[in-house]
Amino acid sequence: VLGCVDNFGARMAVNAACTEHGMPWMESGVSETAVSGHIQFIVPGRTACFACVPPLIVATGVDERTLKRDNVCAASLPTTMSLVAALLVQNALKYLLHF
Repeated sequence: VLGCVDNFGARMAVNAACTEHGMPWMESGVSETAVSGHIQFIVPGRTACFACVPPLIVATGVDERTLKRDNVCAASLPTTMSLVAALLVQNALKYLLHF
């Protein structure tokens, strides 16, 4: 499963479904400021699930809806999203090809 949803609740739903069905999941995201992004490979039974290793901001108990800052564009830059997507696809292909 390749994931690129935009909120913690949706990520938790994908995590629950992948864990229940034993499906590997490559989670990805881009920061609100569009200056950073991440990918995370989760394999049920082999790696920690998303709920066990949430992003630091979530682990601190902060409500993600309160993170919106004034004068910050909520939309990410296309270049940042493209780079994160490229890394996500490259790692998916490496996994599928046993590379």
